[in-house]
Amino acid sequence: MQSDKKKVLTNSLMYTSGNILLRFFSFLLIPLYTAFLVLEQYGIVNLAFGFVNVFSCIIMMGLQYSVVRFYADFKHDKNKVAQLISTIICVVSIFGSMMVVILILSNNLWNNLLFKRIAFLPVVLLAILISFVSALYNLYQESLKGMQQAKKSVLLSYVFFLLMLGSNILTVVVLKQGATGILTSTFAINLLMVLMMIIDLRKQKLLYFCINKDILKQLLKYSLPLLPHSLSFNISNFFTRIIINSKMTASMLGFYSLASQFGGVADVVSNSVQSAFQPWLFSKLNETSNNNQNYDEIRNLTSQLLWLYGLIYLVIGAFAEEAINIMTNIDYHSAWTYVPLFIMSVAIKSPLHFYQNFMYYHKEMSKYIFLCTMAGCLLSMLLVWFMIPIFGVYGAILADIIALILRLFITKSMLKHKNTIYSFNKIIAITIIPIIWLGITVLPSYVNLFTTWYYSIGYKVILCIGYIIMVIILNKGISKVLIDKLLHR
Repeated sequence: MQSDKKKVLTNSLMYTSGNILLRFFSFLLIPLYTAFLVLEQYGIVNLAFGFVNVFSCIIMMGLQYSVVRFYADFKHDKNKVAQLISTIICVVSIFGSMMVVILILSNNLWNNLLFKRIAFLPVVLLAILISFVSALYNLYQESLKGMQQAKKSVLLSYVFFLLMLGSNILTVVVLKQGATGILTSTFAINLLMVLMMIIDLRKQKLLYFCINKDILKQLLKYSLPLLPHSLSFNISNFFTRIIINSKMTASMLGFYSLASQFGGVADVVSNSVQSAFQPWLFSKLNETSNNNQNYDEIRNLTSQLLWLYGLIYLVIGAFAEEAINIMTNIDYHSAWTYVPLFIMSVAIKSPLHFYQNFMYYHKEMSKYIFLCTMAGCLLSMLLVWFMIPIFGVYGAILADIIALILRLFITKSMLKHKNTIYSFNKIIAITIIPIIWLGITVLPSYVNLFTTWYYSIGYKVILCIGYIIMVIILNKGISKVLIDKLLHR
């Protein structure tokens, strides 16, 4: 039992480090991209990757969830495991190939709709091919995770990272191929990883041409209902990029895409903490004894995490201006003005995550998560359509914020008959305070109040310290306990 727990902890640490590396990969490449790509090219790359996220998700048909779940049922029968993995790889390969051919042959019908003013060759064709090979590679990664081959999975993530870095330097810096170079290198590296998948799975005798109809029926019955949930976010994000590109310009999409990278960093922090918090929450809720004490622990930890999130969001939003000025050339500098709004949208996700945890906990409620997600995404897409022509990029971000608020209130109303432990007013207050604080912190930068950069940075540092002091004062009881524990170690 102890060795199993140790294995889970070790694998969790490995996966976390690997995921954070990949999530930060695009952020760390910002100086490279912005130094050698004009705004329009940067916007085209991000529009193409938005398409990849949607199309690869369709190709996988949600089977990335099935491989982990069904391996647990078949793991003691290697022949069954081989049939499981082979069936998934073969079906996705066949279905993906068919979809690729259909999209290529019918590109005249949809290319101008999704990629206005962007030629099908080579950008869109490369996006289609990347979707196919990246879907297969993602399935391979999920297979390794299901089989608890964490070291191999993380090692491949590092290999992927280094190969992508090297190939992007070659195509963008040396060969100066711009957006086409980034997409070409992405396709080549993903294709190489698929070849490695074939060699590895064949070596383990887990891959051959096989479609087990009984297994496939079970897989699709499990995976297809999950597909809309995984698709909705990707479709909503891609739709926003389509509207910005079509109603504005690819250059404005470049501004939007750069600013969204900073929101992505904040998202990484929030999602990583939630990955650790959720199982702890479930175990506390399952304990039948000391319910009141457990509830107090949950409430206290949630409050502390929200205050911590607030500090992280404040720092990212406040110093995005300086970061973008240092990391990018002058053409990209004004992108910082969108970052605080992106951070505010991520901040609103925090209480949503905490309430959604209770929907995951109550198994009969989990099916309604999709409804909340779909309602939010549909509203976001509708608002994007009307608000971008009026407010530009700000309209796209505001649409997302409004949709997230709707999802939060829908989630809260669906849980009205469940004991969610939290005080909704307190959760909202702790969420809003850092948002207001961030607004006060960045306002002078919007109105150019300071004439020199060091006055601006000094002001922001003071406001961040002030936030920390405020949090300590508001949580002085908890802070005293933590200090006492540190002093008496």
